[in-house]
Amino acid sequence: MTKQNLIFISHAHIHAELAILLKKIILDIFPMASVFVSSDDKSIDLGDKWLDKVNESLKSCEVMFVLLSKDSIHRSWIAFETGVGWAKGIKVVPICFDGLLIKDLPLPFSQLSGVNIEQSNSLARMMRVINDQFSYNVTLTNIDFNEYAKQIRDIK
Repeated sequence: MTKQNLIFISHAHIHAELAILLKKIILDIFPMASVFVSSDDKSIDLGDKWLDKVNESLKSCEVMFVLLSKDSIHRSWIAFETGVGWAKGIKVVPICFDGLLIKDLPLPFSQLSGVNIEQSNSLARMMRVINDQFSYNVTLTNIDFNEYAKQIRDIK
């Protein structure tokens, strides 16, 4: 079953906690959205064929956030998932953290406008992407992005 307004969060398994927190933040702000995180048991249930679920979500997603750190930037699965988004022509947003800077992104990631997730203004920009892409018309000006950024920085 394909979900409309699907956001795909690409991440290395070592960053599952951050991916799940980002999903929680998105759903706090946009409860009507669908967010796929392969490390989340709500995205892939016991007994599911995980590769089929990932493939289905890659096919149907309309926005992709790619979590990139110095540890994950060269992982082939991250490149594969990002390439699917790129080929589909959807909004693919590199999300840098844990010491990786936007200016240090290698090709092809450096061709995409990205953010540092640990900064509150970056979270606001990410939420604007979702708001605009899906025409949610959620008022974002009253949201405390500083608190969300703190939660993200607290993950180590």
